[in-house]
Amino acid sequence: MAVQAGFRRFRFFSSEAREGPVAPSHVTCTAAGADGSLWLGCADGAVLCLAGSDLAVQASFPAHQGCVRAMEWSKGKLLTVGEDGEGLRNLQLKAWAVEGLRPGTTPAALAPPCRLLPAAPKVVPAPAGSAGGEGGLAAVALRCADWPAVAVAVGLSNGTVHILRADAAKPRATAPVPAAQLRDAGGSLAALHFAAAPVASGGGGPPGAGSAGSAAAGAAGGAGGSGAGELHLFAVGPSRLAAFDVRTGHRLLEDECGCGCRPGCSAVSEQGELLVAGPDAVYFYTAEEGRKAAYSVRGKKLALAAARHYAVVVMAEEGAAAGGAPTQAVAQVYDLQNKVVAASVPLEQPMAWLLSHAGGGCIDIGDAAGGVVRLVEKPFAEKVEALYKSRSYQLAVAVAETEQADAATLAGIHRQYGDFLYSKRDYDQAMEQYSATVGHLEPSYVIQRYLDVQRIHSLTDYLEHLHARGHASCDHTTLLLNCYTKLKDVAKLDAFIQGDGRMSRDALHFDIDTAIRVCRSAGYSEHALYVALAAGEPQVYLDILLEDCQRYGEGLEYIRGLPRQEAAAALQKYGKALLAALPVETTALLMGLCLRDPADPGAHVANLGDFAHLYTDRPEDLQYACVTILNMNPDSPSRQALYHTLLDLYLSPAGSSSGGSGSRGAAGDGAAAEAASGGSSNQEGGGGAAVAAAAGGGGAQGAPPGVATSSSSSSSSQQEALDLLKRGWPPGEDPAYSVDYALLACRMRNFRPGLLFLYENLRLYRELAAVLMEAGDRQGLISACQRFGDARTGGDPQLWHDALEYFASQPDDCSAEVRELLARIEVSGILPPLVVLQLLSRSPSFRLSLVKDYVTRQLQADNRSIRADQEEAERLKEEIEKTRQQLERLQSEPVVFQSSRDSQTNAPLELPSVHFLCGHSFNLRTLGDGDAACPLCAAEHRKAQELRRSNRASAADKDTFFKQLRAAPDGFSLVAEYFGKGLLNNTSVTTG
Repeated sequence: MAVQAGFRRFRFFSSEAREGPVAPSHVTCTAAGADGSLWLGCADGAVLCLAGSDLAVQASFPAHQGCVRAMEWSKGKLLTVGEDGEGLRNLQLKAWAVEGLRPGTTPAALAPPCRLLPAAPKVVPAPAGSAGGEGGLAAVALRCADWPAVAVAVGLSNGTVHILRADAAKPRATAPVPAAQLRDAGGSLAALHFAAAPVASGGGGPPGAGSAGSAAAGAAGGAGGSGAGELHLFAVGPSRLAAFDVRTGHRLLEDECGCGCRPGCSAVSEQGELLVAGPDAVYFYTAEEGRKAAYSVRGKKLALAAARHYAVVVMAEEGAAAGGAPTQAVAQVYDLQNKVVAASVPLEQPMAWLLSHAGGGCIDIGDAAGGVVRLVEKPFAEKVEALYKSRSYQLAVAVAETEQADAATLAGIHRQYGDFLYSKRDYDQAMEQYSATVGHLEPSYVIQRYLDVQRIHSLTDYLEHLHARGHASCDHTTLLLNCYTKLKDVAKLDAFIQGDGRMSRDALHFDIDTAIRVCRSAGYSEHALYVALAAGEPQVYLDILLEDCQRYGEGLEYIRGLPRQEAAAALQKYGKALLAALPVETTALLMGLCLRDPADPGAHVANLGDFAHLYTDRPEDLQYACVTILNMNPDSPSRQALYHTLLDLYLSPAGSSSGGSGSRGAAGDGAAAEAASGGSSNQEGGGGAAVAAAAGGGGAQGAPPGVATSSSSSSSSQQEALDLLKRGWPPGEDPAYSVDYALLACRMRNFRPGLLFLYENLRLYRELAAVLMEAGDRQGLISACQRFGDARTGGDPQLWHDALEYFASQPDDCSAEVRELLARIEVSGILPPLVVLQLLSRSPSFRLSLVKDYVTRQLQADNRSIRADQEEAERLKEEIEKTRQQLERLQSEPVVFQSSRDSQTNAPLELPSVHFLCGHSFNLRTLGDGDAACPLCAAEHRKAQELRRSNRASAADKDTFFKQLRAAPDGFSLVAEYFGKGLLNNTSVTTG
């Protein structure tokens, strides 16, 4: 048979013929099981089950007494409708349990038979010109959507259609809607078909190419599963067809174009579309839209079946015998959507039945002789290979889409097509195919090919597809941007960079770092700025703005709008360039970041010390910033760094030569001057005299801290440094700066006033004296000894020793200073005379006359002390002797008590009375209970006992002894006193 016009022939199916008798010749209806089995209903009421693999008869049983009219396989159950007697009243529905049916056995009935039309149906008035009366049985349709509910449609020869609802588990059937009538049927009904309305999908498509969801829904409906949409009934006559809503019975469609078919020439696809084989075409209908499409297929149609997206058409062979049934026919499988004849098999015997298996991969055609021709669909790979051989690449793509092949398979077909077009040098069309492989084909394969032929425009299109689908790497972004810049296509570059115009990172469908790098290197700074801003990369944005564009004002404003912490980090990186271009504005921004924000106390506060490196060549600006921040925010978290920075600036040679211009600028600020004037009282006390004397004058001592003077000399800077140290360490408070750092800075720059102030506050008086000795300040040294050499006020007496040793080591005449020191030492008794003489004897320049008077006075004082000590010793000896004699008398002689009166109350003594060895007598009632000591002598005794216990405690307290020894002017006298009290005679012995 010739190929239909517009169709191409391919062998997508393999055919296999089974000679009869395989199946009976009187088959009236068929059904396919999900396990591949075939169920054949016969005119004699028998039902046969054929194995799907070899078509062997597995079971055969009598289902009805008469003809089997319809069958439905649903979830392991077989539903049959057949005649069990004459007339419509004997039309019955039966359910059989066929799951797990063993060969040679008869399935069990699940319920008693259900009589569909138990009473004679009413006569439906027939339209004019049509046959009236009840009519005979013409067609039956079954649909089991939800077991045991079964929808049954019974069509009569006069065009009447009864829609019934049966319960397969119970012998009961009802007619929920009135009987319908196929108007002007033009003869008996040809067929009835149930169809589930397809689920609405997002997009339309050609007929027969429904979505996966709708295909699955249709398959489920065909197998008895629950349909996803409403259930419709198609009624097809020889010249007319109609569609009804099963639930309501309403007529949804009435085709009045004279389109009908003979019995067996209509079918329902998996998508719920009705296929009608007319003489000249195959038509597609839906209940909602009516006729959707028509495909020209000429020839006399004998049978029609739907198998997935294929239409199986059995047509009479051209040249068949005229008149009567044709003796030869041909079965053709059409992919109507893609205009392909997928198979064409001649049939030697007249066709008896046609069945498409579940899934559509297998089609069986039975002939009148009992033979079966089986068509089996080839694997998809073989079909595509056949299309490759014929170079039908476009058709291969269309077939793959119809077959709903996976994306990788489709990409492989597009690649083959692209390679074919590339070999023909049709580069633009080839690129369209390569673009469809994005995500599956390695991009380097395509890129290398188009680089070899220098097709930059096509390569640009491919790279754009890569980025649009999210499969581009940073190298692809680099290449695409280089293509734009080489083509100088600024419009495309703008469209690629800006995308949909949203300033967000999600809107950038490329590698951000790569895009910025390429745009900067190619000189497209504005595009790089856009990417950095949209991506939220402030550091990169500032890099481009300041380094490439050198737009410092705009950069400074952008930094001002950043969060405080990010702005501080940006200033650390770009501050040098900004200071060179905009010194005033940059310094103002920096000071704002270093000050606490009143509106947000918890906001980040920058540390000015982190920015000191920016001002290596601008010390005046740094000094101004430090002073301003300290004055406006004295409790700044970075105040320690501010003090350190200011101290370095004041003591550095640059700070001395600058003349305090930065401080003058700070003092010119109203808030800074007001804050500085409020701290003048902090300088009072705490060593100001020694520092002022060391500094050479007291005029600067009263200057308020923080207020810069107008002098430009180094003494002015040193005075500012001293004021800074005093301001940062008020009396009685902790220092605001690191004392170690301040000491190091003052020592390195030989700043003597600062050292004196710090040592005085640290109570390191000997180090303070060492500074004065190093400077040769003799009067300052004597003053320091007077103020800090008294141990009773917390001073260090060793200062006197160090001062005498210092003067004794001087080569010049220091007699006046020594005399002054000796006078102070003599008055306070700070040092023993022997120590003084030993120290002064080291100087070869001192004369005896220098210490003659001092020695004479000391000897006289010692003689007086010796005489006093001797007299005290004699007195103590006499007391000891008296006490010893009294003790001996008490131990050896009797004591006579002659007192007749109470020693406390002066009352006459009465028995009982108590007499003490001390000579006192008391009435017993006077003493009270438990008083074993003389009340008159008890206080003295307790005093002696307390003194003894105190001495013992003092002997055990070594720390107190050594503390007194260090503070005593004459340590020998203290040791002698401890020996005299016996405090050093106690020896503690520890035994293990």
